[in-house]
Amino acid sequence: MNTQKLKKLQGNLFVVLIICIICFIYFCNVKLVWIDRRPSNFWTYLYLIIFNLFSFMLAWSLIVTMFTDPGRVPQNWGYFLDDHEHKKRRYCLICHIFKPERCHHCSACNRCVLNMDHHCPWLGNCIGFKNRKFFILLLFYVNVTTWLAMFGMIGEIFNIMVSIKQKLGGDDTITISWFSDFLIVASFGVDITAMVIIGIFFKFHLDLIFMNTTTLENLDRKRNNSSSSPQPNNYDMGQYYNFVQVFGSNVAYWPFPFFLEDVQPVGDGVVWPQRVKTDTEAGLMNNNNSSAEKTNNTSHQYQNGYQENNMGNKQTNNYNSGQQQQQQQQQYQQQQQQQQQAQQYGQARNFNNNNYNGNFQAKQQQQQQQQQMGNGFNQQQYNQGYQQNNKFYRNQF
Repeated sequence: MNTQKLKKLQGNLFVVLIICIICFIYFCNVKLVWIDRRPSNFWTYLYLIIFNLFSFMLAWSLIVTMFTDPGRVPQNWGYFLDDHEHKKRRYCLICHIFKPERCHHCSACNRCVLNMDHHCPWLGNCIGFKNRKFFILLLFYVNVTTWLAMFGMIGEIFNIMVSIKQKLGGDDTITISWFSDFLIVASFGVDITAMVIIGIFFKFHLDLIFMNTTTLENLDRKRNNSSSSPQPNNYDMGQYYNFVQVFGSNVAYWPFPFFLEDVQPVGDGVVWPQRVKTDTEAGLMNNNNSSAEKTNNTSHQYQNGYQENNMGNKQTNNYNSGQQQQQQQQQYQQQQQQQQQAQQYGQARNFNNNNYNGNFQAKQQQQQQQQQMGNGFNQQQYNQGYQQNNKFYRNQF
């Protein structure tokens, strides 16, 4: 089984666990406390209606957050940007797409998410531009429901403690349902734990929305900036505009975990407006920079002296390298001259050889001609002498 399947299985187990916790608290509060142990009156019905209403909104927000796409990068985005916008392009080597600003790659979902806040293992989904409102509503309804459950069970918890004390004191008339009492006490403990943890978590994310930042951006800012000189957030457009970028501009739809075609978060999740820095922020940044320069004055002086020494060494090295270059150029010129002389010598030698070969061949031709002429002359003389001898012998006989 590969790592991706293990992560998916782990995410599914977290989802099952959170659903079981919600169902456990709901069952103990509604069935074991208010239906079995409370009288049927107006206040009981009113409480059950309110509690079931918020429980329904909790379940609705949970389902929508789990199954809503957090936001995908538009197809072919980044290929048609102007020249001055090329610096905004960031390329994802895994998804093979250009990432807009505030977009991050989720290793658990194995995809890029617009305005990614974080990956929630309890929901098995990323929290991004398209479902961040639903996630905040989920936290809100969890807080309200846990508070209602706490107020609904705290009276019964007190009754259980009194009954156990009387039972241990020897009162045999008291009957205790140990199993149901144990479930109520356990659910109350789980409810208090969830109320504290989710309450802190909800406040943290609500502050992030009002500052127009995300969990990932907040972590990056804490890593890059010191607490003494925090850098301003350029995406902070004011609390109201920051809020409508997540929840939309229509107030009537804020409590409900859905969007309509004409009711969407302000913006597209790709291009984010940035505010202009005020004079106060610019002065603060200048003061931080000046204080940093003062505290690092000694180190700058040391660095300047070190740089001057390096400059002197560089000048010496440059002088030596200049002399070496001159010597190399002279050697190169001498080699060029030697090659030219060798070429001239070779050409002259070839010319002399050609003349010598030509003269030698001419002499050989003259000698051959003379020999041929000499052989012809001797042959004529021999023939003439032979003819004369023949004539002489003929006259004798």
